[in-house]
Amino acid sequence: MAKHKPQRGNVGMPAALTIRDENGMSPGGGTAGPVAGNAVMRPIPAPHVGIGPVADAQLAERERELEQWERDIKADAAKQLERIRAADARDEEVKRAEAHLQQDKHEFADHMRGLGERDEQVKRAEAERDEGYAVQRAQQQDALALRHQQLLAEVERHVEVARSERFAAIEQEMAQQRDEQGARMQAERDLLAQRQEALDADRSALEQQRQTLRRERITLNAELESLAASQAELSDRIERLARDRIDSAQAEATSARDENRRLLSLIDGYRKETSRYDTLTRQLGGQDPGILSQQLVELRQRNEELVNQLQLRPSEQVQKDFERSRRHEAALAEQNARLEEENAALRPVQLQVAQLDHRAGNMELKNRQLHDTMDVLEAENRKLGEMLRRASAGFAPPEEREARIADIRRPLPQFKDVLPRRQDEMIDEQSWLEDISRRCAEHGLVFDRRILNAFHTSLKTAEFSPLTVLAGASGTGKSELPRLYAHFGGINFLNVPVQPNWDSQESLLGYFNSIDNRFDAQPLLRLLAQAQENPADDYPGLSDTMSLVLLDEMNLAHVEMYFAEFLSRLENRRSMQRDRILPLEVKLGAGIDPYQLQLGRNVLWTGTMNQDETTKALSDKVIDRGFILHFPRPAEFRRRAELKALAKQGAPLLRTATWQKWVKLKSSFDDGQVQPFKETAQRINDALGEVGRALGHRVWQSIEYYMANHPAVLVAQQTNDEHALKREMHLAFEDQLVLKVMPKLRGIETRGSKCLERIRIEIIQGGYGILDDFDRATRIGYGQFMWSSADYLNAGEPK
Repeated sequence: MAKHKPQRGNVGMPAALTIRDENGMSPGGGTAGPVAGNAVMRPIPAPHVGIGPVADAQLAERERELEQWERDIKADAAKQLERIRAADARDEEVKRAEAHLQQDKHEFADHMRGLGERDEQVKRAEAERDEGYAVQRAQQQDALALRHQQLLAEVERHVEVARSERFAAIEQEMAQQRDEQGARMQAERDLLAQRQEALDADRSALEQQRQTLRRERITLNAELESLAASQAELSDRIERLARDRIDSAQAEATSARDENRRLLSLIDGYRKETSRYDTLTRQLGGQDPGILSQQLVELRQRNEELVNQLQLRPSEQVQKDFERSRRHEAALAEQNARLEEENAALRPVQLQVAQLDHRAGNMELKNRQLHDTMDVLEAENRKLGEMLRRASAGFAPPEEREARIADIRRPLPQFKDVLPRRQDEMIDEQSWLEDISRRCAEHGLVFDRRILNAFHTSLKTAEFSPLTVLAGASGTGKSELPRLYAHFGGINFLNVPVQPNWDSQESLLGYFNSIDNRFDAQPLLRLLAQAQENPADDYPGLSDTMSLVLLDEMNLAHVEMYFAEFLSRLENRRSMQRDRILPLEVKLGAGIDPYQLQLGRNVLWTGTMNQDETTKALSDKVIDRGFILHFPRPAEFRRRAELKALAKQGAPLLRTATWQKWVKLKSSFDDGQVQPFKETAQRINDALGEVGRALGHRVWQSIEYYMANHPAVLVAQQTNDEHALKREMHLAFEDQLVLKVMPKLRGIETRGSKCLERIRIEIIQGGYGILDDFDRATRIGYGQFMWSSADYLNAGEPK
């Protein structure tokens, strides 16, 4: 990739950057090849520094161009990654070719073993034919041995030459492919390294450019803030000056208006005086008003002197009034003095009254506070009494234990009546399964017979793996299969929807409710209790029938938290006698002996699971103690022309004794029949041991007993059909590879994994039909193995 040094502009930033890859391509696309002289180069324009909104718009546009350029670079890097993935795919093809070569080697070894067997047969035939002729037989044997050695040496020589030639050709071809692939990958790596180096340089330049832009933006923002502050201050000063001038002008105008009004008033007064003077002159008959005015003033002064003299001389009445007023004033003064003395005498009494009023107010306040405290204490007393009542309910006397157990033994509504049982105990297992398959199809749901057999056999192998988990895409019948299997097979069925907040076995069974003073038994606990009771006239016990429990969406919560105690008890019963089962304790409340819940073998356990962001992954403890049965995606969508409702009453109930006769507790295979599958499992276990995922004895024993209990294997044994037995054992072992082994591989790194490669070779050499599902599991897990399909079941028509 050609690198261009950024030119410096007048603002200290790169003027332009031209982006191309090593083939002359721009990040957005173009034709591969060298850069032509007239190639169009897409420059990154240098930013123009401005002040205000224009500068912000330019900076935003600049950042958008940089982001678009970075997206183009990432798209180009994605193309390079696709090329590397293609190279990895070619490596996988080479590995598959090597696997085929190993398979040819094994076929050649089998052929050589066949020749040896034929030679042994010839020897035995000759020995029988020539019995009694020791000398001739010895001579012929020596001759035959010599001839055999010669033929064998010749065959080995030819085989060795052919094998050497074939191996040499294959090795040469593989070496050539490796060299070509290595050269291509090295060239692509070098090319990618060059482009990465150029991208790093361009990123560095872009980062410097961004930092410069940030610094200039900060400077511009500071300048803009300073300008805005100066502009605001200038505006304030202008506004203040304008207001001062306006106020001054308004004051001057007001003063001028007042002066004008005052002058107008004086003028009006002068006019009125002039008018009165003219009128007075006319009235005086032409005499001088000034002289008359002086005479009037003298008369007024004389009048005032007379009035003053008159006032200095009081009249008799005035003197009487004055005397009366003086006496009244003296009486009032005496009364006032007396009142002041009384007030002085009452002042201590008033102080005492005020103090008493204050004390009365305080006492009233304290009284209200005491009333409030009493209310609080009464409420607290009631609360403590309620708590005491609830607590005392938990320490109930022993006679209440039977009442709480009665709530547990209370039958569920669907099992409250004594239902009819099958009267014929000798029921053919194969016919029973065929009837279930036929009635499911009549109901509108068609299940692959191999899935039905696998589900049925997993339930029969509950001694080793007590939990059968159904997985697969939504809508494939995971929940319907257990329901219809139980309905048409005559098995009691209970669906238990698992909640995300379940964290203990109390969530599954129930708990003592201290508020209502009773035990809230969940439906599962009531069914388990009823399943261990014998049927009677007054109680519909189910101990003589089979029951199936479905934990629907079981991995919405951690299975180990609410089902761990069940798994331990169900596993421990394998080492106990058939009539003795370790019970599970159910707490009935403090001070009361727990209820001993028997987990009988007449209760089967299954569950469904999904894999999304709301679910929890199954731990190795659950995987080792269960079968994980995957449902395949539909190879072809089927119509359901009519929705049929299930009858309220299904088939007559299947007796426990019949089911126990179907369960094989002893392997019927000899060493020769089971040895090939055991060796395959051993080699797979050796590969798993390298990554810390080794299988235990329980897993292999579970696999063998699954094969021994498979209905198709049992039919082949009954008919003494060796070919059919070998085929059905092969299919049953293939089921177990999917149900038991593949879930153990979850999370193994797929890139360069020798463990997965060895297991893949075992699948190929064993002729098992799960190779496509295995390869898919290595691709879809984002670099980790994740088995989530069962398309091998769609390889043929349903049986």
